[in-house]
Amino acid sequence: MDILNSSLIANPIISNIVTLATVASVLSFTSANSRVRTAVFPILLLWTWAALPHSRNGVSRNVWASFLASNLLGQCLQYADMALLSRWSYEADGPTSTLGGQRNLKFEASGKHVSTMGKVRFGLFATWAARLANSPWEVKNTPPFRADDLTFVPSRRRFLRDTALKLTACIFIIDIASLVSAQPAQNAALFSEARVPLFARIGDVTGEEAVVRVSVSLLGWVINYCVLEAIYDMLAIVSVVLGFTGVSSWRPIFGKIEDSSSLRQFWG
Repeated sequence: MDILNSSLIANPIISNIVTLATVASVLSFTSANSRVRTAVFPILLLWTWAALPHSRNGVSRNVWASFLASNLLGQCLQYADMALLSRWSYEADGPTSTLGGQRNLKFEASGKHVSTMGKVRFGLFATWAARLANSPWEVKNTPPFRADDLTFVPSRRRFLRDTALKLTACIFIIDIASLVSAQPAQNAALFSEARVPLFARIGDVTGEEAVVRVSVSLLGWVINYCVLEAIYDMLAIVSVVLGFTGVSSWRPIFGKIEDSSSLRQFWG
């Protein structure tokens, strides 16, 4: 299989685009019970398995390489849910099976008007949708744009401006954090194997080491937050600019920090 050794799979950006296009195309142009969906899944898994080792090719930041690898795996999971378990289809405009845990099932309408662009929009929505905002299957506790006005939706211009600013800020923070952590010699000393135990050597822990431990922990949270926000913002901008979805589909990815007063509220 020469394709598994081709430049397509060696380039992490291209391999991600191919995966996205494959998932979206199958969801767009096949029926809920099509055998094509089952046949494509092992091919998608094989493609992902072959592409994962190349996730760092040409990528200067580990955090972006991790994102590209995670997206490949995430698309496989999304395909398994949308195409094989819940069995979403354009004709039904929703899930047709309870295997994915969905309720309010739909049925494929044989007389539905077929629109190629409509199918493409549906496929991209099903490929990207994680919370299914503004639908009968919306994930519980999806944050609104405004807590004091649940019906508020910003204008397209305002949404793109604010999202672009958030994306720029997140990329800046990620790059700064990557530069700070890219010091192999210093990291080897600060995070040596001898320093792994904490309570067994609590009396020997210096103030500098305590600050480093706390800072690294906080930095991990900040980076994860920024990566998730950046990914979400990029998808939102592309989708809204190209007209695949409206602004209302891209409600905030995170709620208010003051609402996370318990584990249940923290995880939503």
